[in-house]
Amino acid sequence: MKGLVIYKSKYGATRQYAQWIGADLNFPVVDSTEVDKEKLKAADVVIIGSSIYLGKAIIRRWLLVNKNLLVGKKVFLFLVCGTPADKHDQLKKYLIDSVPAEIRRTGHFVFLPGKMEYKRLSWLDRILLQGGARLMKKNGQKSILEDYNEVSSERIKDLVSAVKRLLAKHEKRSRRPLEIHPMLAS
Repeated sequence: MKGLVIYKSKYGATRQYAQWIGADLNFPVVDSTEVDKEKLKAADVVIIGSSIYLGKAIIRRWLLVNKNLLVGKKVFLFLVCGTPADKHDQLKKYLIDSVPAEIRRTGHFVFLPGKMEYKRLSWLDRILLQGGARLMKKNGQKSILEDYNEVSSERIKDLVSAVKRLLAKHEKRSRRPLEIHPMLAS
């Protein structure tokens, strides 16, 4: 089976996860803006990564444009965000708002924690974050202005294992000897 890792990253966390996944699976890794349509068509397994920005995956437009090429393939999608893993309703909303229904029906999804380095944010992102922090403070929630980095190669283990199980299953099937029906053997 041929595989491909595609990503769209804003500040580098998603790109790092994509590189680790590609290295573990020996799949080529490509930014979504540089995807070769023929390589996408030829891939059996497509792993797609995107950061979440303002409640939506930044790769959502690419997913809409390419959904017909993805339907029928084994699609694994990892979304990188700062939302805690226990906020299931919020994470589900990100998925619904960002991923076409055709892909959601058959795809496999995982949320991975990201990072935030305030100094590296664009001026617009700083303003948006400060506004969000004020709203959260009013509601008694913790500050979101503190730097954090939860990106770790350990976090991709489950995703990589799931893809490896799929590849092993396919490999096992392709090694089976051809079964000839008794009626056709004579």
